[in-house]
Amino acid sequence: MSGSYLLPGHFWIWQVWDILQWILQKQWLQNMTSYERMSEIINFSLDELRVITRFLHEREDTDNPTTVLIDGWAVDSYNPWYGSVDIDLITNNSTRNSLNICEKSVILYHTDCPDNPEV
Repeated sequence: MSGSYLLPGHFWIWQVWDILQWILQKQWLQNMTSYERMSEIINFSLDELRVITRFLHEREDTDNPTTVLIDGWAVDSYNPWYGSVDIDLITNNSTRNSLNICEKSVILYHTDCPDNPEV
């Protein structure tokens, strides 16, 4: 499966990756607002998702998680024309503050990367 490199052996990651593949084939996605650098935005979002899943896997109890991934469905169901390319999470303050630090490291990685100097 295509999502095997995220967190091997965790069924929910496999499911999320399969759902993502299914979503990418949908007509409404083709009608979404077009962004000039869509592939870079998607790659950045996938990198961010990898960091978040690793972070949560290391720090949260998988049987009783504090964090929930929402994705773009909330925006899409309200107004499909807008679409969504971000990652939305519901969590507690402690996890949120820690993720902010993690997010800064992802942004620095992309800023320093010679292949993506403008991201």
